Amino acid sequence: MGTKAISTFHYDPMMLIKGAFATEYSKATELLLGRDKPHLGLPDFGVTPSSPQSPETRHSKLRAQILPWNPFFRDRARKARSILKIPAKGIGPGNPKIIESTILFGVPVHSKSAKYVVAGWWLATHMVKSLSWPSTDQRELPEFLPKWIKNYSLNPKLTAVTEDHWPVWTKAGRRYPDSVESTQRWVPINALSASLVTGFALPSRLYDYVRWYVLTGDDDFLLGSSNPLETEVDAPVSSDGQLVVDVRVKGLDTATVKEDWVEIWDKRLAPLLDNYYVNEAQTNRRREGLEMLSDGELTQALRRGRRGHKSDVKMAKYARFYRYWKERSHVDFEDVRVQYMNDHPEDDILKGGNLDTRTLKSNLDRVEKLMEPLQK
Repeated sequence: MGTKAISTFHYDPMMLIKGAFATEYSKATELLLGRDKPHLGLPDFGVTPSSPQSPETRHSKLRAQILPWNPFFRDRARKARSILKIPAKGIGPGNPKIIESTILFGVPVHSKSAKYVVAGWWLATHMVKSLSWPSTDQRELPEFLPKWIKNYSLNPKLTAVTEDHWPVWTKAGRRYPDSVESTQRWVPINALSASLVTGFALPSRLYDYVRWYVLTGDDDFLLGSSNPLETEVDAPVSSDGQLVVDVRVKGLDTATVKEDWVEIWDKRLAPLLDNYYVNEAQTNRRREGLEMLSDGELTQALRRGRRGHKSDVKMAKYARFYRYWKERSHVDFEDVRVQYMNDHPEDDILKGGNLDTRTLKSNLDRVEKLMEPLQK
């Protein structure tokens, strides 16, 4: 029903495939960068396959954590590739010239996910062919696409993948996240990925990770999905033009261990907050009429700012030292440091002398600005 609705409109095939590539490739980049975002699905007006409820139990999260090393899952992923007629090990990087051509075609390419450009073009062709583009010729494809993808798009025996002879495990129910529209649930790679999610009792949030693993065979997608915690990022612009960053971490339960929390900080939150820190610093300089910081200066700013913090140092600890220092403003700063360590041996902010003076003073300046009243 969904396919007929789409085919009543007249689309430019090349623009369709370009749009599909931009959407799918961007999704892969977000997964690799760990930028989990809340996804808003469109209303579901069509007839859809049965979609079992997502298990969010301790066991489903543990299954997700061990997925990168699960031989049964890997075997079924290989069988899914066989059904889709793609290489058993997944689609590789291909010719580097395709990356350059993709950029010239008007689609940005991120260095982290550049090796998935070819896979992205195959997926875009697969999506469009499955949904609304049953017949075409080579003139309707970007000319720089690899010959094997062009042959795939022109061969009805390859693109018309039916479920008649699919294995039994693909028909035991399919679970999709809400963001997958009803029409897209009939696309073969989507149906196979949803079958894997259901078959291994995985949380629904792993759907896109599983999908891109089937497509590429790259363990990075499984490793990126193994942490049981999820992050949701909201960064609206306030009335004064500043970003208001709000990051929520979801999924804390009895399946969570301390290492999960440390990992999500190191791999997802810290890089994300670094980006916001840089944007904030550059925005403030622009408003003050100052030159933008160079890459080297930004690195130093990060080192003095957030990255200068040890993992267990809170702003409150800087505030405690700030008050101690201000009460002894007539004493040399380095002497105050020594006195503080003698008086407060339990406080680890200066333990071992790992915090250099410049970083410490930079954070004390931040504390002072936070303490100041809005109107003097």
